[in-house]
Amino acid sequence: MLTQMIIVILLMNIEQCHHDIKGEEIENEHENEIETIEDGNPDIDTEVAFGNNPNIDCTGSLDDTLPILTPYGNYCQVMNISDEDNEESDQNIMDHEQVIIPTIQSQRSLQELLSEFIQSVQVDDVSTVIIRRSKILRTTLKAISKNGFNIRGKLFVEFSGEDAHDDGGPRREFLRLLMQEVGASMGIFEGDQLTRVFSHNVRLISDMMYFKGGQLVAMSLLNGGPGLQCMADSVYNYMIGIEPGNLTIDLIPDSDMRVRVQELQKCSTSIELNKFIEQNGDWIADNGYPDIFTSDIKDVEEICHFLLLQLILFRSKAEMDQFFCGLNDVGGLGQIIKENPDQFRDLFIDRGKTTLPKGHKEPVPN
Repeated sequence: MLTQMIIVILLMNIEQCHHDIKGEEIENEHENEIETIEDGNPDIDTEVAFGNNPNIDCTGSLDDTLPILTPYGNYCQVMNISDEDNEESDQNIMDHEQVIIPTIQSQRSLQELLSEFIQSVQVDDVSTVIIRRSKILRTTLKAISKNGFNIRGKLFVEFSGEDAHDDGGPRREFLRLLMQEVGASMGIFEGDQLTRVFSHNVRLISDMMYFKGGQLVAMSLLNGGPGLQCMADSVYNYMIGIEPGNLTIDLIPDSDMRVRVQELQKCSTSIELNKFIEQNGDWIADNGYPDIFTSDIKDVEEICHFLLLQLILFRSKAEMDQFFCGLNDVGGLGQIIKENPDQFRDLFIDRGKTTLPKGHKEPVPN
């Protein structure tokens, strides 16, 4: 009996030891599984490993405790970046995009810039034009529209009915007369003869006349000829993308509009302003200042400023841009001017200086 009891006790101890050993093996296997998952083993199906375990929290931010270095865990971390983090990231991108790199204007002289322009752009082809003195602009536009005409070629000019050979003199005379015609008779400019502004003419835009005007100026400079010397300084500035500077009423090309702005400037009391608005409010609103009907006497200076911008610059912005494209069409001259505004200024505005820098000579066709 005692022997049987000892045997039973021994069997129970053996079974308990076996159970403990198996439990340790299972626990070790579980720990190895977790360790393998945390090591990011691609062979582990993380979706099965994690399943819908309520103990796994994937709603925290990057600073929270999450299962790390696993595809699902990384996904949760990325998807739960806070709005503040997104805003900070967007702001960093915006700050980077808004960094302005200052451009250093070339210190080369106008003569050097023009010589380089001619050497790099002009081709050896000789473009012969026969010009009628009485119709210089018309015959020139007809000549450059022909298929065989190369605007980058060297000009050879003949005046109709004249025997003079173009050894440089006829070409210089032609280009001088042509620039006068472009500034005064082409219709793309208006206002005072020496402070011209771009006209606003949709028909001329449609006919690409502003573009052709820019081409003619570039062609003149490419062949050693003069520039326009008729633009208002503020118009030149605005065309090439810099602050227009001081705008004055006398630059407004339309006399009726000039008078209206002058009358507005004279308003010194609310009664005078209200009377002016009754008569001219719709006109001012149509010119881009719809707040005119709620304006006070303190707003007069601002209203006048915006009217000057509109009537001198903004209303003809499309025409101005087309003219600049014409300049740029010939060897990128527009961009060269934009990068060197001070050097080229005297070729577009009149300050009582010579049209060309000393020593600048036109190329002579072979």
